[in-house]
Amino acid sequence: MFNLLSPQERNEAILICEDMPIEELRKFYTLSKYDFSNIEKYKTNPNRLGFAIQLCVLRHKGWTLSYIQNIPISIVEYIAQQLNMSPNHYEHYHNRKNTIFDHFKDIKLIYDYKELNEENIGNLIAFLESLFKKSDNSYFLISGCLERLKSFRIVLPVIYRIEEIVGEAKVSNESKVIDMITEFLTDDQKKKIDFLLELYGESNFSSLAWLRDDIGKPSNDTLLEVIKRIDKIDDIKFKLDLSGIPSYKIEQFIRLGKRYEPFSLRRFEDKKRHAIMSIYLMDLKQCLIDKAITIHDLKMNGIFGKIKNNQAELVKKQRKYIKEAINDYVVFGNTVIEANDSKKDIGKTIENKITWEKFKKSVQEAEKLSNKTKKSTLDMLNSYYGELRKYTPILLKKL
Repeated sequence: MFNLLSPQERNEAILICEDMPIEELRKFYTLSKYDFSNIEKYKTNPNRLGFAIQLCVLRHKGWTLSYIQNIPISIVEYIAQQLNMSPNHYEHYHNRKNTIFDHFKDIKLIYDYKELNEENIGNLIAFLESLFKKSDNSYFLISGCLERLKSFRIVLPVIYRIEEIVGEAKVSNESKVIDMITEFLTDDQKKKIDFLLELYGESNFSSLAWLRDDIGKPSNDTLLEVIKRIDKIDDIKFKLDLSGIPSYKIEQFIRLGKRYEPFSLRRFEDKKRHAIMSIYLMDLKQCLIDKAITIHDLKMNGIFGKIKNNQAELVKKQRKYIKEAINDYVVFGNTVIEANDSKKDIGKTIENKITWEKFKKSVQEAEKLSNKTKKSTLDMLNSYYGELRKYTPILLKKL
């Protein structure tokens, strides 16, 4: 037996709301001229009111009065007002089981209502196939079935029968999804999947636990460790075609793979275990690739930060040398001007102001500055080539 709904959800499906929105009330409980013509065939007011209430309830909820026994007084009053009679007449109708049943047969005949049969169930299961593309939520599916049956004027069976039909359809649908996944798996791939769940020797650690384990702080070593884990998954050589599987179903399998420990996953039936693990491992691989890219980004950000600092330090040193060279040039220039103005020997005058060694060194520094060009980020990146070369070729192959 399938108990797909909670007691609260079951009540929401069956019971008529006391404070129903006025639009809903008018839609289902307003009588038409055709309804009046059929109601007038009954002689007494209790029968007329009872027939009208049973008809409207069947339109609204899809069940008979024998299944929905508590009709809100607001509904009774609304229908009685249309018939220009007291709502109290319903009290004389409610307990007359035979009359209620006879009126129900009349309603089926007059309004062409049908009982649920095998043909209807087959059509309902086919309809469920379209709903499964959106969701396999039990309340969503059951609500869809109820509305579908009502639209075809099929009298609803007890709610548990609908739950049973939907439950069996859910089992069948999941089986189809599992088959769609596992049909792409070879025996060798299945063995490799199961091997991931086995424990190492006497330890409580499995390959799956290793794949899930925290990698630690970002570094070259942790990045290479991530790549090893990607290689482990790649070794299974998945070639699944998931185009026909709804995205929500894929997410469900991923959540199952994340939730269960290896020993719990081993308890699943073979096909379901292989399907869950296949979807989960493919998602885990993408997560590991994202993690590798993140580590690489952090690494590159660190390198670019160092390069930026080196460039700033280089500019700072160059400014110092430029300032010293300009100062020396000013001293040299003023000395030459002074010697020329005073008709003194220029060489001796220069020697009194600045030594030739210092002047020579200043000229050499100025010459270096004139030949220097600012190193670009790419130029300075060359010094990190060896460090990046340790992992980048492997990383690029995995992307």
